[in-house]
Amino acid sequence: MKKAKHDFGPIGLAFAKIFSVAAFCLAGVSLQASSVGVWDGESGAPASHSVDDEGGEVEVTSHRSYQGGKALKAHVGPNTNASEDRSGFDRSEFRMSECSADMFDSPRYIGFAIYFDGDVDQPLDAKGNWLSFHQWRQCTSRAIPPINFGLQKGVTPPDGKVAVQLSIRADGDAINGGQPSHQYKTILDKNRWYRVALGAKVDPSGDGFVRLWIDEKQVADFSGSIGQSELAQEMEIKCGIYRGGGVPLENGADTIYFDEVRYGDSYAAVDPGQDGE
Repeated sequence: MKKAKHDFGPIGLAFAKIFSVAAFCLAGVSLQASSVGVWDGESGAPASHSVDDEGGEVEVTSHRSYQGGKALKAHVGPNTNASEDRSGFDRSEFRMSECSADMFDSPRYIGFAIYFDGDVDQPLDAKGNWLSFHQWRQCTSRAIPPINFGLQKGVTPPDGKVAVQLSIRADGDAINGGQPSHQYKTILDKNRWYRVALGAKVDPSGDGFVRLWIDEKQVADFSGSIGQSELAQEMEIKCGIYRGGGVPLENGADTIYFDEVRYGDSYAAVDPGQDGE
């Protein structure tokens, strides 16, 4: 399969930690800004990271990959948790960190290759219809995350496309529902790999930032307040599928693949297109 082109030179990995283990299980750990981590389908995932314990297991699959022969597959079938009030949800996620104060008010960079399978459905513009694939979440709260990357609601993209949206929330925004302070929206193709990198500092006081790159191009750069000051000053980061109970049964399955998932202290450290171990 053709990969996205890249022309980065050698990346220095001083003070880096590269994880390579066979298992894809067990408990999470805080991410240190001075470290670089990589996990993908080839090595499974580091034993210090886990599938979310509330939902569907993230699989290591050889069905497709960005680099190497395997990737991580997040998958949910026809909605089995839908309820009359559309309050149920489906999950197939992995945590990139446990809840930690170290994750709050400090710059972090996350990178991954992502592939939206042809079965991914756009959420309808109705209560309970939503799908997130990357969250920076304040812990101990079910409020909408300060940084949330997901599918746009009520949009009908052309065939073979998916409409995505990066949302940023702060004090003054509705904690649940309502429009976020800032949004970045774009249309991507299904059935191809994209390289995504996101750098952020969550800080309700106004000293925060969010920067987003897709296939090497910086497409979003926000500075200002991020996060809710009245909620826990702790963060966790997740990738995978988190889908609302309003998704109709007839919409069936959603599948998203992840590969070359990285964290570090700079864009260069986490770009998923770089050559790595």
